[in-house]
Amino acid sequence: ERFRGVELDDRLNSTGWTYSGGVRYSVTPFTTLSVNGVYREETFQQSHLRDARSYAVTPVVEFSPEAVIRGSILAGYEVFVPEDPELAENRGVVFEGSLNWSIASMTLFDLSLGRKVDYSYEDSQPYYLQTGARLTVTQRLFGPVSLQGSADRQHLAYRWKRGVSPTPGSDVRIDTADVLGGGVTVTVGRGISVLIGAERTRRHSSEDARQNFHRTRLLSTVTVGK
Repeated sequence: ERFRGVELDDRLNSTGWTYSGGVRYSVTPFTTLSVNGVYREETFQQSHLRDARSYAVTPVVEFSPEAVIRGSILAGYEVFVPEDPELAENRGVVFEGSLNWSIASMTLFDLSLGRKVDYSYEDSQPYYLQTGARLTVTQRLFGPVSLQGSADRQHLAYRWKRGVSPTPGSDVRIDTADVLGGGVTVTVGRGISVLIGAERTRRHSSEDARQNFHRTRLLSTVTVGK
């Protein structure tokens, strides 16, 4: 892929290694608690300025499929260390979760959460801290047919700047991305459903207007095993 004159494979192709270990304890028949230590290193073959390593301690709570709330949520503390000495390390909270529950087996809720450091194609700002949440509501109508709506909000904080002076009065560039979607879901078999719908995306940057865009698209999604 090529984007704004940038070969994305040169900037973003990488090899990552993750080492983790911890303890796991069944708190109740439906709830399990784990505490893990994680070390990760990422190497970019054509763009070593993005090379980084991280250390984290991450407690994880898992809920069994028989529980009222199902899924898992991870929240911990991470130290992110770029190999480039011009870029500062980042210490803070990271989390990731996916939970779902229902009301009277007619209204289904799916909530996903995330906060982590991710990689940008821009050499001047090679990383950003992404925090976001997505809520999907599915309302069963009749037989295999349901209505589905979703809202997604992503907050991108570009805390690292390389080779450029910060904008006066602003140390961090903030981008946001909002996605609204909806459509009709049809269950076509055990654990298999098809969504036909539309999605509207709006991205806004506090500093770089080139990143701003609106997008509307029609889409179909096949879900297996849920």
